[in-house]
Amino acid sequence: MASWDAVVVGAGPAGSAFAREAAAGGARVLLLDRARFPRDKTCGDALGLDALRELAEAGLEDRVRRAAEVSFDGVRLVAPSGAAVELTTRDRRIAGFATSTACVPRRVLDALLVEAAVEAGAELREGAEVVEPVVEAGGRAAGVRLRGGEVVRAPLVVGCGGERDPVRRLAGPRRGPRAFGIRLYHEGLREPVDLPTISFARYVLPGYGWVFPVAPDRANVGVGLRAGDLRGRNLRRLLERFVASDPWARRWLAGARPAGPVRGWPLSMGAADPRAAGPGWMLCGDAAGLVHPVTGEGIGAALASGRMAARALLERGEDAPTVYQEAVRGRFSANFRAAALAAALVRRPAVVERLVRQAGRRFELGTALAAMVSGAWPTTRAFRPANLLRVLW
Repeated sequence: MASWDAVVVGAGPAGSAFAREAAAGGARVLLLDRARFPRDKTCGDALGLDALRELAEAGLEDRVRRAAEVSFDGVRLVAPSGAAVELTTRDRRIAGFATSTACVPRRVLDALLVEAAVEAGAELREGAEVVEPVVEAGGRAAGVRLRGGEVVRAPLVVGCGGERDPVRRLAGPRRGPRAFGIRLYHEGLREPVDLPTISFARYVLPGYGWVFPVAPDRANVGVGLRAGDLRGRNLRRLLERFVASDPWARRWLAGARPAGPVRGWPLSMGAADPRAAGPGWMLCGDAAGLVHPVTGEGIGAALASGRMAARALLERGEDAPTVYQEAVRGRFSANFRAAALAAALVRRPAVVERLVRQAGRRFELGTALAAMVSGAWPTTRAFRPANLLRVLW
């Protein structure tokens, strides 16, 4: 019988990042996923600058960029009035980050990351659905139970299975707000989408709609809202309205055809004090609620937290959860606290209108906003007092 140092639940970006880093360091890692790769995963598909930096540090950026059919150097924000501003990363030169990003469908990205984990020495078991963690009498996680009854034991269980990860129940009640997104691919576009476009249309606020390019003739189109703002609103109808009435969406999607079904997904947004570890277990990525409260982006944090957890294992062994919990707090807590305040501000159409317009007029504010949206800067830096003043004057 194989003996494992860690068993990982979920082979998305967080799980694969953990498995690759830990296996490359000599750990015996079993990576479980209920699906078989390649498989689709509902997401906006955008890779922020933070995600690309994590990939670069792991030696995977070039491989991911080769898999991307399109790349871009900024983002377009559309105010409630329809006024738009293009915030390019090309001419802003955000120190320490690439000048271009990409959108890669999760069917492609996740398969690539799983392949890298296996190449590093992790063992992958597909079609293996985890139903619950195995917990010893003293409260320490000691493995997982699969559907069908098989038990896989390991001194460390790493939950990377997203919002519904069975390991996350060990963390207790969710601490951050929840949100829901819905997306539909469109293909046959008459012209390529030049920049990922985020629209704060009045009928979507306090959420937003998006059109993200994934190929020259294909786009990921969706809308997202916090759970508390969904009362009396239907996400599917909101998406239909966005596609039919948003000027930018209509520009690219006129004559295009839907590709595949409409898919939705839940998100646990970042809490100021995320509980990400306990005796014998760690949570990474969406399973730990490491989703930005303003943008809803989570791939960068998934990659980062997976690699952080792996380093904790390699350096501290079975004491890894304690080290990892402190690392998560140090990296994410202040950022999510500031992001929660920012999210409260941008609920108001007048504030969003002013922010977008001023970002187009004031280069420093535009840089801060582009850096935050792309994940290059934490919200604590992007929304420091000097930048908030630039919104007003």
